[in-house]
Amino acid sequence: MRARAEERAKKDAEKLLKKLSTPKKIYSPPKKVSAKKAKQDRELPNHKEIYWAYFGYQGGDFIPCEVCGAESVDVHHIDSRGMGGDPQRRKDVIENLQALCRECHIKYGDKESFMGMLITIHNNTLRPKETI
Repeated sequence: MRARAEERAKKDAEKLLKKLSTPKKIYSPPKKVSAKKAKQDRELPNHKEIYWAYFGYQGGDFIPCEVCGAESVDVHHIDSRGMGGDPQRRKDVIENLQALCRECHIKYGDKESFMGMLITIHNNTLRPKETI
């Protein structure tokens, strides 16, 4: 009788371990995206991916604001994309992308008077180009 109970407990433990180690599928409804936008997204990485790849960041990493050092929440285009966006993504280059916290983005972002300051700070953040 005891052997049966131990065997059953062992099987239950194995089932539980298997259940816990199986990743859960999370459902997220599909976003409505135009065909043109979907094609652009497949062909080119977005500006956050460009910034993350350059500095070696991954999702969930602490990314400091380049101005104040707080946790950034935005990757800002120093030279803005404009009202029509940037369909050819000419402005999605690392020299034009800067991580900012919400406060600094509101205070300094998209303001012509601070563009020089942002460029100087960003150029000091970029790693020097490797020479061959």
